Amino acid sequence: MPEATYPLLSALAPVLGGVGIGSLLTVVAQHWVTKKREHEQRTFTEKKAAYTGLLQALHDCVVNPSDNSLKKFALALAHVHIFGSPESIQYAELLKNTAPNSQERDLAFTELLNAMRNDLGIVQTRDNKQSQ
Repeated sequence: MPEATYPLLSALAPVLGGVGIGSLLTVVAQHWVTKKREHEQRTFTEKKAAYTGLLQALHDCVVNPSDNSLKKFALALAHVHIFGSPESIQYAELLKNTAPNSQERDLAFTELLNAMRNDLGIVQTRDNKQSQ
């Protein structure tokens, strides 16, 4: 293949060879890893906000039951439906549909907290300390 026939290929060949390909692959890999990390951080932040909002709204419903607190709970539950895990959604719905001060509600609340911890990657240790 004469050089004059493919001038662009002849000019690019040194760049594409050896170190050029390795550098290009490294840059692409670093970009992909960075984007993945940013996505995971953004997802964690959204989930954490949804779960915190749900717990705050639940607290408000218990401390100050009103139409306004129920509306805030419904909005917080919608956020969990958008950002939460299927298990968190399941136990949040179960919590919503159980009678106040019942054993079923206590169990649903405990399972909801466990599902939230699992989804956020928070490990509960035996001595009740949390790590991430």
